[in-house]
Amino acid sequence: MSTVEIDRNKVGGQGNNPDLPVNGRTRPAITAAGLLQLAARIGGQVVVGLIVFLIAFPSLFVIYLSFSEKSFFTFPITAFSLKWYQNALSGQFLESIFASSILALTSAIMACVIGTMCAYALNRYRFWGSGLLTNFFLAPLALPQIVLAIGYLILITRLRSFTGVNLTGTLPGLLIAHVLVTTPWVIRTVSAVLLQTDRAIEDAAQSLGASPRRTFFAVTLPAISPGIVGGFVFAFIISFGNFELSLMVSQPSFEPLPIRIYHYLTEKSDPGVAAVSALVVVFVAMATWIIDRLIGLQKIL
Repeated sequence: MSTVEIDRNKVGGQGNNPDLPVNGRTRPAITAAGLLQLAARIGGQVVVGLIVFLIAFPSLFVIYLSFSEKSFFTFPITAFSLKWYQNALSGQFLESIFASSILALTSAIMACVIGTMCAYALNRYRFWGSGLLTNFFLAPLALPQIVLAIGYLILITRLRSFTGVNLTGTLPGLLIAHVLVTTPWVIRTVSAVLLQTDRAIEDAAQSLGASPRRTFFAVTLPAISPGIVGGFVFAFIISFGNFELSLMVSQPSFEPLPIRIYHYLTEKSDPGVAAVSALVVVFVAMATWIIDRLIGLQKIL
């Protein structure tokens, strides 16, 4: 070995020792604990990817089947066609989509008004039983929809026997049912934003002479508007796709889309249902993305 090479090794301080610095940086030692952490990280990513695949696969498979040209389900698809989407956007399906949209829009607006007032009262005022009242308002989120539907049907049946007011099979009865199931989502989204809103700005507005009403509309309402918009989108999605309550209360002249799909499947089975379902999946995915961009799903889930 030449003198120049010996001096270079001495100055660099490296040689064949892996623990010595390399170009001024310490080479990390590979240990058993590090290998276990790497394996755990990779295993966690694999598990998460598998869960996402299992959740998304049914929807993706339905979308795939909706492009079939034949009048029955086949796999794999031999020829692709858009005729089932044309069928989904015409005739009875279009009427049901329009009916569900009107019902969901009306119930979402009513749920936003009621839910915003409830969320503001429960978060800005502390009184005896406020926690119990909060759990009561959010209870429909934890109850199975079929249980809620049966309970609501029993309630309106008893109401008719005692007062003579008939809500069974009527549009007002269906609207009340959808408002009942969508309002908790608005309360939850608006409450999540209220918890992140600094109350000092409301106190500052009132200290400058603003009345409580003016403070709410000029200061608080703009601050919580992302939560209201997110709650509106959530309420619209829940109402649009609700099956159990609609099945119990709906009337033949006003048939929401889930009920129409149910009746269609009892008569025939073709990719037309898959096309309608694919449109709903795309709509829900876009609405969920909007909610995530506005307030973040991690704040309300």
